[in-house]
Amino acid sequence: MARPLQSLRLRRTIVPRLRADADLIAIGDPPLSDDAETRRIYGRRSPAELTWPFLRVSIPDEVPLRKGTQIRVTVHTFSKAQFDDEVEALNAAVQAGLEDAVLELSPATKAFVSWINSQVIPDAAEANAWHGLNSFNATIGEGTCDRHNGGTTFGDFIAELTATQTVQKWNFTPSQLTARLGVDLIGNNVGGEEHTFTPVAQFGGGFVLILNPLAGTPVPAPECLALDDDDLVPAGGKYLIEAEELAEVVDASGIARVQCCIHPWMRSTVRMQR
Repeated sequence: MARPLQSLRLRRTIVPRLRADADLIAIGDPPLSDDAETRRIYGRRSPAELTWPFLRVSIPDEVPLRKGTQIRVTVHTFSKAQFDDEVEALNAAVQAGLEDAVLELSPATKAFVSWINSQVIPDAAEANAWHGLNSFNATIGEGTCDRHNGGTTFGDFIAELTATQTVQKWNFTPSQLTARLGVDLIGNNVGGEEHTFTPVAQFGGGFVLILNPLAGTPVPAPECLALDDDDLVPAGGKYLIEAEELAEVVDASGIARVQCCIHPWMRSTVRMQR
């Protein structure tokens, strides 16, 4: 089966990036740098006789997003050192080399990479060997957060979201308001990114899967999975939040909820009055 184009581009970008990482290729006995051509870092093809340690970048899997693509990438590290120190060092260098990276796949396409986790296990195919697994998500295309938004780099954006489950500069104002039943509201996007103003019965995650666990909302709000194209509000745009939509989600205490389905920590509660 043919691999999707973006997956192939991503692997072809990651492999040379790792081969050029001076800290990574200095690791090993013998060091990875001993192989001047491949640095013993392989993509689809590797030699029949392998020198240890070595790395392999798995063929990525693509998950369609509403407006973009999320690709899961695993960088495998392999070591025959007596203890797991060597494979742990390889894992740490791989994480440092790819975490929060912005990779140019083509002049018009960038991939934003976030680290998920790393682990070390005994190698299942080789006795007395260690196998490291380093998992990353790469998000490509529309539906990702631009690298710059009011001076916030993508790395800073992810770091703040991971630490606090929110990004302070990305918020709805006001976070609490009062409205009358039967009266429409206007959402005004004064930021630099695309957002939604979506009435939801309960706050939840959005449709950009990579952000949901970081925001502490792993389960998407059902309303965020049933959007129309005109629900996406570009920078500088306005959106009519219809009274009927608010009435559909108001709870017994008279509270309706509105959130961004791209950045799910952006939210407001609306107290509905007659």
